Amino acid sequence: MLVDSHCHLDYYVEAEIADVIARAKEAGIGRMVTIGTRFAQAEQVKALTERFDCVLGTVGIHPHNAGEGELPGPEALAAL
Repeated sequence: MLVDSHCHLDYYVEAEIADVIARAKEAGIGRMVTIGTRFAQAEQVKALTERFDCVLGTVGIHPHNAGEGELPGPEALAAL
C-alpha cells in the first residue's frame, strides 16, 4: 500500500473530493495525509478524516500563515 504523506484535499471544492480520493485509490494510494496549514482549516480537515477512512489529517500553522488571526492555545488544539 502506498501513502500520500502530504496532500491538500481541502484545496478542492466539496463536490470534487470524493472523485480525487477515488482516483488516488485507483492509482494504488491506500492512505492520504491531508495537511492543514491554518487553524481555521482544522474543522474541515477533521471532517475529511471522519468522512473517509483512508484520510488522516494534521492541523498546524504554516509560517507563511502565522500572521493571520490569533494563534490557538494548547486547549484549542487538544479539543480537536
